[in-house]
Amino acid sequence: MKKLKLIICFLLCILSCSIACAQTKYDKAIELLEKGQIQSVIDLLRDEAKGGNAKYQFILAECYDKLGDTQNSIFWLKEAAENNYVPSFFNLALMLDPLRKQWNVEKNIELSKKYYLKAISSSNEKDKYWSVVNYAILLRKVENKKEEAIEFLKKYMDQDEEYLVHIYLCQLLLEDEDKNNNYREALKIHRKLAEKKVLYPMFWLGREYMKGKAGKLDKDEEEAIRLLTLVSESEEDYDDGWGSIKTRARRYLGHMYEEMYRKYNTDKYLRLTLKWCARADDIFTDDYLQELYNEKVYHAEEYPTFQAWRSFLIKAFSYDSDVDYNIPKTEKINSNVWVLIIANEHYELESPVLYAENDGRIFAKYCTSALGIPKSNVTYVTDCSLNKMKYEIDMLVQKSSLNAESKIIFYYAGHGIPADNLSTAYLLPIDGYARNTSTGLDIGNLYKQLGNSKVPSIILLDACFSGAQRDGNMMVSSRGVAIKPKEQPLSGKVVVMSACKGDETALQYSDQQHGLFTYYLLKKIQESQGDCTLGELEDYLNTKIQSQSIAINGKSQHPTVRVSPTIINDWQSLKFK
Repeated sequence: MKKLKLIICFLLCILSCSIACAQTKYDKAIELLEKGQIQSVIDLLRDEAKGGNAKYQFILAECYDKLGDTQNSIFWLKEAAENNYVPSFFNLALMLDPLRKQWNVEKNIELSKKYYLKAISSSNEKDKYWSVVNYAILLRKVENKKEEAIEFLKKYMDQDEEYLVHIYLCQLLLEDEDKNNNYREALKIHRKLAEKKVLYPMFWLGREYMKGKAGKLDKDEEEAIRLLTLVSESEEDYDDGWGSIKTRARRYLGHMYEEMYRKYNTDKYLRLTLKWCARADDIFTDDYLQELYNEKVYHAEEYPTFQAWRSFLIKAFSYDSDVDYNIPKTEKINSNVWVLIIANEHYELESPVLYAENDGRIFAKYCTSALGIPKSNVTYVTDCSLNKMKYEIDMLVQKSSLNAESKIIFYYAGHGIPADNLSTAYLLPIDGYARNTSTGLDIGNLYKQLGNSKVPSIILLDACFSGAQRDGNMMVSSRGVAIKPKEQPLSGKVVVMSACKGDETALQYSDQQHGLFTYYLLKKIQESQGDCTLGELEDYLNTKIQSQSIAINGKSQHPTVRVSPTIINDWQSLKFK
């Protein structure tokens, strides 16, 4: 028995050494691949690949493909597939797919379908739904089995969280638009995905609302503009075979606003026409722009040719503001910082807060890019109800409590209102109204909740609580003068940086499409590459906002800082990072 134990131990040692050696060889291969030394990888792995190591066979196939040696590539893919190596199924199906012309190999539709099905039945989520779509494309385009392709896609539609299957299914359904049932089914799918902010369905639906479909979908310019704007401002893009949908969405927006400008003859719609046509920057927008140039609108008389004016427009309207681009990028990851951004612009019962949505959206970009905060740590929400605001604040506190090293950044752009007895102030949700303070979020409760979190909390408020609006008018018509609510106590480790004093207005900066406070907040982060202390930020905001508020809006605005007693001596050295 003792001898048997020794033999087992000896074999386990050999196996352990073999595994360690194989792992070392694999790591070496990956290192060589990263350096572009492909032939060295082939030399390193060839013997073990010949011995049946499926992972190495797959890597060899990739190497030969990079070298343009298709025959060896497909040989090793077949070997890996025979050894049931899951990642090889999708690649092999692609190479054998008769619709894929980039590989010079003998095509075989039956084998291609076979390996697509094997990829679908595997647990490799990355390739699974591309395999579903490619299999359906073969059914439709090679075998002309459209109905079978549709049923095949429907089988997998509810499992696909990337929505590739949904999008191609809709394309097949819409091939015969005269079939109302098919159109209605595609419309239902696209509407459901548009609610989830999936890019292509938002584009398609926006275009349909723009055109209107007699008997199928009513024309709705407001909804078309909302959806196409979301597509146009997305950081992602999608090519549906007709080119960039972001470019086309911008062109459609230019077209709609040009129609509205013709109808209402207002400067607002002219600027929006020029903005989106300039951002589309394609030849199809030239017809709208050429006509406007001939009418000598928006400085056109200063430019001798249409092309010169068009170049000017592209520069003038490429961005809403000079802080919307050239956003610094840091390599440092600040995973302990948690951010909640609430931007309330479109109120149901009060006037809008112009540019609030843009304020929040661009601040979110600065958080992830300049401050290195992971996207998963940044929550950006717009047009929030009272319960939604409360929920997001609760979630912010919960997330920050997971780590003692956490830090909170809370940003708000929107309306604020004073209590009737001036005892406190409120952040106003989009379904709230100024005459009833119970519809607002008590700012004292916000301070208390973040103070109790025990972690440093930086609160940034581009709002005023005097009853005024960004444009300087009063929210409540019977209230003739701005008033000053009582300041609420701070506890814990809280710093509150506000856009203005209690009886002032948080003004807008129309030329930069931002609130004045937010513009200079972003400007300081931009200029400092995100590396500034709160003390330096306070000095910058005081200097810039106090001088520029008079020049820009003809009114005084004094940003303020309030600090809890616990960190009164330390707050100026705090940083966002």
